[in-house]
Amino acid sequence: AATDEEHGRELFRSDGTSGGTELVADIVAGPRGSNPSDLGVVDEFLYFRTRSENDEEVFWKFGLHAREAEKLTQIGPDEFVNPAADGVPSDTAPETELSSQAYGGSIALNSFIVYAGHAPNEGTELWIIDTDAGSARMLADILPGPASSSPRGFVRIGDRVYFRAQDANHGTELWETDGTRGG
Repeated sequence: AATDEEHGRELFRSDGTSGGTELVADIVAGPRGSNPSDLGVVDEFLYFRTRSENDEEVFWKFGLHAREAEKLTQIGPDEFVNPAADGVPSDTAPETELSSQAYGGSIALNSFIVYAGHAPNEGTELWIIDTDAGSARMLADILPGPASSSPRGFVRIGDRVYFRAQDANHGTELWETDGTRGG
C-alpha cells in the first residue's frame, strides 16, 4: 500500500522503479483512500482488508498476475451472520450483528482468512472467511459470552495459524488453528 494526493492510501504494485509502479485499485475514490491492511500472500493470491466509503470492512483477493482486485466480502452494520446457518450471511439475524470494527488483524490460510471479528453477544473472537464462498462465520468463541478473547498477533506457519487470545481458565496464551472448528 502507498499514498498519493489523488487516491489517498490504496494498493499499489511496483517492480522497484518509478515507471514500474502503478495503482492496483482505487477502491475508495478520491484522496481518502481505502487504507489497505493485513496483506498476506497464499499461493498466487494477495489477500487484504480495506475500509469502504461507509467505513465498512471489506476483504479482497488479488491475483499476483491479475489486473483487478476481487471483492470477497463486505462486513458492515447492515450485514449479519447467522450462527445457526453455519455463518451464511443473512439479513434475518439482528441479534448477531457482526461489527465492521477490526481488532487483532487477519491472516490468509489456504482458501480462508482468519481474523478477529466482533459481535455484540460474543465479543471479539476468532472468525473466518471462506474466500471461495465469500461467507464469514465465527470459528471459535474462546471466551464465551459478551467478554472478548481478543485474538491478535496472527502468524502463519505451514497450514496452521498461531495467535494470542485469552480464556477464563488460562488468561492470555498462545493458540493455534488449522481453520476448522475442530482444529
